[in-house]
Amino acid sequence: MLTIELIENLALMNRKRIPEPLIHAKGTGAHGIFIPYMSMKDYTKACFLQDSNIETPVFVRFSRMMGRAGSADTVRDVRGFCVKFKTHDGIYDLMGINFPVFFIRDPNKYPALIDALSPCPKTSLRDPERFWKFVAENREAMHIVTWLFSNRGTIKSYRTMEGYSVNTYVWENEKGVRYWVRYHWKPLLGVSDINRQEAEFLAGYDPDAATRDLINAFDEGNDVSYELCVQLIPTKQKIEKEAFLLDPVCVWPESLVPFIRVGKMILNRGLDNHYEEFERTAFSPGNLIPGISLSQEPLLIAMTFISRDEQRYRLGINETQLSEHTKMKSDKDMFYDSSMKNDQLSLRLKSMSKQDKENLIDNIVEDILFIDEKIQKTIINYFKEADKAVGASLEKCLGL
Repeated sequence: MLTIELIENLALMNRKRIPEPLIHAKGTGAHGIFIPYMSMKDYTKACFLQDSNIETPVFVRFSRMMGRAGSADTVRDVRGFCVKFKTHDGIYDLMGINFPVFFIRDPNKYPALIDALSPCPKTSLRDPERFWKFVAENREAMHIVTWLFSNRGTIKSYRTMEGYSVNTYVWENEKGVRYWVRYHWKPLLGVSDINRQEAEFLAGYDPDAATRDLINAFDEGNDVSYELCVQLIPTKQKIEKEAFLLDPVCVWPESLVPFIRVGKMILNRGLDNHYEEFERTAFSPGNLIPGISLSQEPLLIAMTFISRDEQRYRLGINETQLSEHTKMKSDKDMFYDSSMKNDQLSLRLKSMSKQDKENLIDNIVEDILFIDEKIQKTIINYFKEADKAVGASLEKCLGL
């Protein structure tokens, strides 16, 4: 016999899970604090960066970009590195990934990118040709390919993973002086990765290797620390080809824009409830505080809408328009030059060691060996234009 109590319990059971996010569904989180090394008031009025005595609570979400719940942690993928600062002036979300660049600069290409990264709709299996066809048609994705298909694309520990904002933000101090800013998280344990073979072994032996590694560290009483560094450029400074400042497929060369050490994040405990703290926690670039605002970067603006719209869909939270703090301001009009020649692929390959190049070639060959020959040749030509030796090695390995 149905009772009101039974009906209520059954209804609650049906609603125990919320819709899985399109991206960053697999991962884990951790709690801790952030402490600045010194006051950054000369650059920003953000409250948590004004005094080295301020300890700001943080929550970090580590994740796989395209991993569904239950998938393996070690599979080749982009990893998310998102930090939620719980400041006196509100929540500030600093969203990032483990590579310094992204696949695209034009937000109009984002739906096609997600389709290319997703399983084949017919078979629900990963289809490398879908991804490489997208890369062949969108040359700017070649830069992140050199990261994704290096051993940085396969990890087994979040404790030794870097984080990058990729996108460009704006800092503003009390005097109204503004700076372009990019962020970089450096693990104090050092950076490490694993090769393709170990990643494949762990995917079968321990699919939750990275999650387990973080949990075990906390259970053993160990903290996990990262150093926050930033690159800053005054918005009024004249820069040749300044459109690259707002280009998420380009890095700012450290030789030209050195990093400034800002502070340390110390993670000291894991999750108490995965559903409540990981699945129900939402991040958005639009969660900002005074002293930090969005740049005019088109992809960043699009990601702000995407994240908030997904939050409304998944969590049913009413969202309003961007607050005063998240509205864009500019000292002058910035034009986003999508046709700008990108020579960063060449610079990236030159910076790689011989072993790193060999790993890159080996990982790419393994992935594109059986795809359409026209796509293979397009990828080879992209590499040849940037580094003849790398392109020739790839061509030889593919037997073309």
